Amino acid sequence: MRVIKFVLFVCLVGFVLNYLGKDNIENKIITSEISDYGFVSLPKPNSLNTNNVIILAAKNCTKKAALRADRLANELADRNIPYTRISRINFQNYTPSMKNNLDTVMGGPMPHVLVYGKGKANPTLKDVLSEYDSNTKNSGDSILN
Repeated sequence: MRVIKFVLFVCLVGFVLNYLGKDNIENKIITSEISDYGFVSLPKPNSLNTNNVIILAAKNCTKKAALRADRLANELADRNIPYTRISRINFQNYTPSMKNNLDTVMGGPMPHVLVYGKGKANPTLKDVLSEYDSNTKNSGDSILN
C-alpha cells in the first residue's frame, strides 16, 4: 500500500512541475514575440495572402463577434486596406513556440485578426491600423495620418 501511495505522489509531483514549467515557458515565448500593439507571431496560414489583413470569425461565432468582424471589415474597406474575411483557417507546419502563440490567439474572443504574420484576438480598429501601418512604413504610405 505504501508503494502505491508513493508512486501516486511522485506522479502528482511530476505532473504539477511539468504543468507549471510549461506555463512559464509559454509566457516567456509569447512575451518575447509580442508587438507594440499586442500582436504575436503566428505560423503561416495555408493558401492565404499574408500581405492582407485577415479577419477570422467562425460561422458559429456569437452575433456580437460577427458584428465586430463586419465593422472591422467595413472600416478597413473605407481606408482601402486589403483584407480577407474568413470563417476557417489552417496553418502550415509550426514549432512548439508558434503553437503556444497560436493557441493563445485562437483561444481568445473573436474576431481573430492577422496582420503580416502576427495575430491578435479581438483587437481594436486602432490596434489593427497601427500594426498594419508599422509594417508598411517602408513604403512611405501611412494610413494613420
